[in-house]
Parts: sequence; C-alpha cells; structure tokens
Amino acid sequence: MPNAVFSGADIASNGDIEWSLNFARDESKDMGLLIHHYYRGGANSKLATVETLLGPHPISDERFGKLRDVSKEQNIQFRINEMNSFTGGGKEGVSDSFVASLWTLDNMFRIASYGGVGVNMQTDVNQLGFISYYTPIFRDSKNQLKERAVYYGMLAFSLAGKGDLIQLNKSEHSANFSAYATQSEKSNKANKDIWLTLINKDLSTNITVNFNMPAGYTTADVIELSAPFITSKHNITLGGSRVNNDGSWVLKEQHRLTGHGSKNRKLVIPSASAVLVKLR
Repeated sequence: MPNAVFSGADIASNGDIEWSLNFARDESKDMGLLIHHYYRGGANSKLATVETLLGPHPISDERFGKLRDVSKEQNIQFRINEMNSFTGGGKEGVSDSFVASLWTLDNMFRIASYGGVGVNMQTDVNQLGFISYYTPIFRDSKNQLKERAVYYGMLAFSLAGKGDLIQLNKSEHSANFSAYATQSEKSNKANKDIWLTLINKDLSTNITVNFNMPAGYTTADVIELSAPFITSKHNITLGGSRVNNDGSWVLKEQHRLTGHGSKNRKLVIPSASAVLVKLR
C-alpha cells in the first residue's frame, strides 16, 4: 500500500512534544496529519477549578506554536485529536458547567488561530469506566441523549467558526477577554458575512467593546451565549434557545446594534459570557 497515509503520533503529555515534532520530521512523507492531545490539567488536581479554565495557559500556547511551526516546515497539517477540560473524566461542577462552554469556544478558536485544522472532543465513557463529566452529549437513564455544557461551546463555534480567520486590530487591555473574527467562505452577496466572537472570561466585570464597521457593512446582529451562573449545569442558552431533545437548535433571540454614526458600534458583554456578532 505505497499510497497509504497515516496520522501520528498521538502524544498526550507536555513532556513528549519534542518526540512528536521529531516524529513529524522523520515521517512526514507518509503523514496526513500531525496529531496531539490537549487537556487543561488533571481532574484530581487542586487546580481543576473554574479560575484555571478561564485563565491563561502559556504551556499550551508554546505547544500549539511548535505544532504550527513543524507543520509548516514539513508541509503537513495538525489536529488536536483528543481534547477536553481535565483528564480522568473531568471535574464535577466545573467540566459539566457553563464555564466549559466558554472554555470550549475559546480553545477551538485558539487552536484554529495557530493553524490547527480541527479538534476531536473527548466524550462519553472514559478509561476509568464512567461517563465523563465533560461529555458534550450525555445518555440518561431513559436512554435519551441530552446536551451538556461543552456542546454549547461547540454549537457557537459551528456558527461563527466557518470561513477564514481574519486579523483584528485590538487595543491593549488587561481584561480576561478573547476576540476572534471570521469571514464566511461562500456568499452570493457583494460582501461576505463577518462573524465576531467576543468572550468575557472575567467572573465579575462587564466589558465594553467598541468597534468600527468595515467598509460596506451596515448591520450588526448579536447572539448571546449565556447561563444564570458560571457553574450552571442547566439553562445554558445560545441565542435564547436550548438544544431540543431531538438534537435540533433554533435561534430565538438576537438583537441589532445601533450606533450614532454609520461606523461605530458599542457592545457591553456581561461577565462570564460570550457573544457572536454577525456583520452584514
């Protein structure tokens, strides 16, 4: 099978990143994907907290940067083929709560910004034999499938993460805040839709964002990803709607931003929430 294409090396720990990079350099001619695992930490750690999930993780930034660089060097793509919050099935009250929605949305975009071509979210029964707290889809005692917190981060990304990432010019700030922008791939209109994804990871402070509309764009519609509390396991909504029992989701609420001029728009993002802004 001379044309068979492989992925590798399925490395799981921080200390093995160099082994993985060397593997890619040696075997890239037969590789379709360079793959790697990513978890924020271990479920049994004292650091398996809401604050940890929402905080920075310099080790992973360094790791994603190395994966990006060797992928370009060897002309292959990289993918995070197993990802979720905390190894060992996740931390109850954290991995199954709204903070995991925000973490998932942020990290899917973060990996994309480093050139990653996708992620596989770890789900269902783990190596310890129980259903993980971080599973996006949960099968209950009645054998019915239900969504959990991680699913909403994935759902938000499915709306705003299509197309090409575009560069944002952002002012310097100290807030725990992430911002991403994408431009749709296909459109029959003169201007392709632009999506802004704005994630406020501060637990107590609302963030005010001012932005200018790009040339040719006149409307900005806002869809909110929110929950009653950062640790809410239920009543998480995207656009005012929960996922239905059959797995469908229908946008219920969005509002249009207005400005004093044709360009400037102002948006207040509540603490511990995210918004998607569709520019047309």
